[in-house]
Amino acid sequence: MLSTPPFGILGILNSLLLLLAPMITFQRVIRKRSTEKISGIPYVISLFNCLFSMWYSLPFVSPNNMLVTIIGASGTSIQATYVLIFLIFAPSWKEKAKISGILFLLFLIFSTVALVSIFALHGYKRMLFCGLVSAIVGISMYGSPLTIMRLVIKTKSVEYMPLFLSIFAFTCSITWYQTWSELCWD
Repeated sequence: MLSTPPFGILGILNSLLLLLAPMITFQRVIRKRSTEKISGIPYVISLFNCLFSMWYSLPFVSPNNMLVTIIGASGTSIQATYVLIFLIFAPSWKEKAKISGILFLLFLIFSTVALVSIFALHGYKRMLFCGLVSAIVGISMYGSPLTIMRLVIKTKSVEYMPLFLSIFAFTCSITWYQTWSELCWD
């Protein structure tokens, strides 16, 4: 059984801060009753990442990951709330349809990976497969805010670039890198 390294606890705390950072944005969305020009893609990708983190950390996939299970489940709930708020307040049916379509596609991918991992893979192969998919999705989550960069460059304004989300994404990626370094190289 691996113990949680010190940076693992810091990684969990940073993950929680990263998950809660968009609250400021969504308070504004609720207050204005519109998502304005905010992209919903990063929140859908983050939901997808939380689902895979939670799946990977379940005992029948990868044992002894209780903290990751807790943060994955918390993140899934939080991100699902953000996506729901986004869908309610999106300014056009076109935007709602786009986000719903992406959400459907990602749930289809998640279901396929979950079913393959349950019925076709066992033991180490299941853990490796789910870990690889989880890592790919995690990389896409950290890259998804780049979709906002196009708007920032186009408008020459950082109004829709969430500061706290950017800061906590950076600190979270650093702490998780350090955590995996401690686990792999010690």
